[in-house]
Amino acid sequence: MKFFRYLFLDIRKCTMFSFFKNNQTELNKLLNRNKMHKRYHLLKNLGEGGIGKVSLFFDKLLNRIVAVKGLKEENLHNKNLTQAIINEIKLISYLDHPGIVPIFDAFLSRDKNINYSMKPIEGKRLSDLLQLKPAYEKVSGTSINKYLEIFKKLSETLSYVHDKGVIHLDIKPDNIFIGNYGEVILMDWGSARLYDPTPYYKFFKKKLRNTKMARIEKE
Repeated sequence: MKFFRYLFLDIRKCTMFSFFKNNQTELNKLLNRNKMHKRYHLLKNLGEGGIGKVSLFFDKLLNRIVAVKGLKEENLHNKNLTQAIINEIKLISYLDHPGIVPIFDAFLSRDKNINYSMKPIEGKRLSDLLQLKPAYEKVSGTSINKYLEIFKKLSETLSYVHDKGVIHLDIKPDNIFIGNYGEVILMDWGSARLYDPTPYYKFFKKKLRNTKMARIEKE
């Protein structure tokens, strides 16, 4: 069984390795998965950045609402950005923590835009809470202790992530969501890197003892 290569950042040389040797191989695999237009019904667009966009969909197969992230239309034929979102999908899938939104699936749309579905988060960005601090405190009684609890949960997430050999590289209030039930979620893993491959190898060797792992190769 062949396993995907992974993304690795050498901090000293800033050398990046990719999860995959060949983009097209992974895209062809995704083409054989569930057809997006048959399974997912668009509800609304949630927002977009310079590279990708996030929308809310209804999953007709499992009867649930999911958030779906994919590349923006003008970036569909950019091989580097396609590789980047594939790497993002694999990296997030490697992590498993309450402070990280889990990925449900990855697939291609009709226009061959790679997408991945994930749990939608209801709540506010930390940046919004900080800007509206006086009004927010008046309504919900938020105090310095509440904010300390937020940063405590965030620190626990980062402790787990770093233990897995991963660095986020884009931590800011805009990328920290506070859920309606007290969840503290670190979002936007597009800049994240696997800087230490040791935990990665140990994880998969433990789960799949007889599986031959791919060597780290420069793309």
